[in-house]
Parts: sequence; C-alpha cells; structure tokens
Amino acid sequence: MRRDERRMKTTKQGVVEILTFGGFDIRYNGSSLLDDMGRSYRILDLLKYFVSFKGRKLLPDTIMNDLWEQEDFNDPKNVLRTHIFRLRKMLEHLQRKTGISEVLFDIYFSNGYYIFNVGKKCIIDYEIFEMIIDKADKNRESGYLDAKGYRQAIFLYRGEYMEGRNCGDWIIPIRNRYN
Repeated sequence: MRRDERRMKTTKQGVVEILTFGGFDIRYNGSSLLDDMGRSYRILDLLKYFVSFKGRKLLPDTIMNDLWEQEDFNDPKNVLRTHIFRLRKMLEHLQRKTGISEVLFDIYFSNGYYIFNVGKKCIIDYEIFEMIIDKADKNRESGYLDAKGYRQAIFLYRGEYMEGRNCGDWIIPIRNRYN
C-alpha cells in the first residue's frame, strides 16, 4: 500500500487535518483544501509559520524577521498586516469549502501580539505525534515498552517537517527536533 493510500485510510471524516510531516497540506475528508488555491508563497509561508507556532504570542517584528529578513519593505508592519488580511481571507475560503460552521482557524491581534489558533474540528499531525511519543515515553518510564505507540508515531512521521520549499532559518530547530 502506497503512503498516500495509507494517509487516506487514516483520514478522520468531518475533521480538518493540518499535515506538516512530509510536506504541508490541509485536508478535509481525504482531499486537499489547498489544491485549487492560487497560492502566494508569502501567504503560504505565513500560514506555515503560524501553524508551527500555534497558540504562541508572536511579535510582528519577529514574524517579519523570521519570514522576510532579506526583504526591504518601506513599511514592514503594513506589509505584514496586508499578508495577514489575505491569509484570513484564504482561511475563510477554506472554511467555506468544508461546510463546517464552527471556526476552524483564528488569527487575532492582542496587546501587540499575533496569535493563531485552530478550532475543535482541526487536528495537527505534530500535536498527535507529540502526544503519542509522550504517552509511550511515560509507559517506558513505568517499565512498559510501548512499541505500538512508537510505531504509531513513526507512521505519522511521513517525512521531514514541512519539507520542500525553504521557509527560512526559523524552521531549522523545529525540523531538527522532529528528525
């Protein structure tokens, strides 16, 4: 059975899956929501960044430095606001494609920080991976080798974290952690 076939068999119906191992994709009921998107690399890089730092407070300057350090913008904060506006529009479009009424993706600005969260109908593969590894490690500490748990984690690890297009230096520590 091919990797794509295995991935489809593990797809959770009615749940949006954010896949970060072996590339980046957002899937719903076995189909990519990104397939027909006229994607801007900057918008997609911004989404990858937010997914990687989900739930964390991110300063606009940090985001700009991490993503577009080599770029020279006249008004960097306005450029970031514009890209976030476009990302929100893209995420609204993805939400409409699923037909799910609950909020799937949320980017908000509070006290000088941007924060990205996902709704209850979203799962991110790296979070599941970490939960499985943590559980297997706790079992090992108590004297039980949880080979099944480790095998599940290996199955989820489909390749390098967000492999493909170089996202910038910010991704290196994350990739190293999972490697």
